[in-house]
Amino acid sequence: MPEQMVKMINTFVEYMPDVDILLNENDECRLVLPWTDKQILLARELQSRQNPFQKYANTYPKTNWLGTTSPTLSDRSLGAVKTNKTNFVELSVQPVWDFTIKGCPPTSPAGTYLLSGPHLQSVSAAGHTVSSVMRSTRYVSSYSAAADICSQPDLQYMSGFFMAPAAFKGTHLAVPIFSQSRIEPYNDILAPSPWYYSGRARYEPEKDLDWEKRYDTFFWRGATTNGVAIHGGWRYHLRERFLKVANRLRGKVDVGFTEIARCRGEDCREETEEFPLKQNVQFEVFFKHKYLPDIDGAAFSGRWIAFLKSKGLPFKLALFREWFDSRIVAWRHFVPLDVRLRERDFKAVVEWFMAPENSAWSKKIADWGSEWALQTLRHEDAEVYMFRLLLEYARVMNDDRDNLGFVLSDVKD
Repeated sequence: MPEQMVKMINTFVEYMPDVDILLNENDECRLVLPWTDKQILLARELQSRQNPFQKYANTYPKTNWLGTTSPTLSDRSLGAVKTNKTNFVELSVQPVWDFTIKGCPPTSPAGTYLLSGPHLQSVSAAGHTVSSVMRSTRYVSSYSAAADICSQPDLQYMSGFFMAPAAFKGTHLAVPIFSQSRIEPYNDILAPSPWYYSGRARYEPEKDLDWEKRYDTFFWRGATTNGVAIHGGWRYHLRERFLKVANRLRGKVDVGFTEIARCRGEDCREETEEFPLKQNVQFEVFFKHKYLPDIDGAAFSGRWIAFLKSKGLPFKLALFREWFDSRIVAWRHFVPLDVRLRERDFKAVVEWFMAPENSAWSKKIADWGSEWALQTLRHEDAEVYMFRLLLEYARVMNDDRDNLGFVLSDVKD
C-alpha cells in the first residue's frame, strides 16, 4: 500500500524537506529496543535537552528547509543500492516471544521465569483489570495497560502473533521504522495506516442503519489470520478462541470464519473440521447489526475506524494499538474485552450490553463513539497527524536539530 502513503504525504509535501523514511509494509511490527539500550538512549536525550525559550530568547528558531520548491514524492529518486546484508532477524512462522520481551524491564513479570500456574495469571491480570464486588468476574479497567505484555507473561500463548507470525523480520537496533500498529514494548513509530486511506473497509454513512433498525445480533466475519496455524497452535490463536467462546453466548449470535487461511499440514484439516465456514458478506452488512466485535488479525484490524464511526456498538479484542488509540476512551467510545477470553468474564460483559434492559446504555456508547470518531478520525486528521509526525522526525534526523523549527507564515502569506 505504499502508493496510498504517497498520496497522503503529497497533501503536505510542499512544506517538507527531503527526508527518507523506512515504511514497514508488513502488518506485524518489527522493532524492539532492549530495555537497557533504551534507558541509555533516554538518559542521553535527557542530558541534551534544552529550554528553547531560554536559548533563543526573543527569536524563535525557524526552518531553512523551504527556500526551494520541493518535488512530489512520486518524482523523487532515492538512489538506494540493493544489498543482501541486513540487521533484521527472520522469525516468520516462529515464536517471537523471547525476541519481544527483550524490551521489558528485567524485573518485570515477563522477565521472571519462575512465575507459573494460578500465580502467573493473577499477576498478569492484576495491572489492568478489576473484579466485580459480588463475584470473581474481571473487567478491563485500563485499556492502555492491557496492551503491555511485560506485565502479562501469560499472554505468551494467547495470540498467534507471539507463536507463529506470518511475516516477521525484526531488529533490536535503534532504527526508526514507521509501522501501522504495534504491541508494547515494540518501538515502531506509529503512522496512519494506508489501509484506511485507500478506502477499503470504508464507512459510508448512507449505508449505516439507525440503532432501532439494526438486528439485535452479535455479528462477525473474518479469516484465521492471527498467526500461522502449525503444530496445533491454532487452539491458542485469538480469533479461534474468540469464535469458540462467542458461540456460547446467550442471545442472537452470528459469528464465523469465511476462510481457513495461514495454516500448515494437519492444522488445516483440524481447523476445517472445527469451524464450518460461513458465507462472506459485503462490508455494509456489518452495519445492519447492533453489536460489532473487532479482533486482531495478523496485527491491527482494518475495520476498526469504520466500526467506531458507525451507529453500532463496537467491542475491541486486541493487543495491537494504532496511532489514534490515545484519542479514544474505553467504556466511553467502545467496549474493551480481555484477550484471555475467560468465558465467565467475556459473557458477563457482552451479555450485559446485549440484554434488552441495557439497550439504552449500549446505544449511548455507540452514539458517543460515533460522534467522536466522525470528528477526529477523518482523512484530514490522519494527514495532520502524519504532517506533524514527519516534521518532528525530519528535525530530529537533521544535524542542526536544535536550531530547527517550523513557522507556517514563513511559507505562505
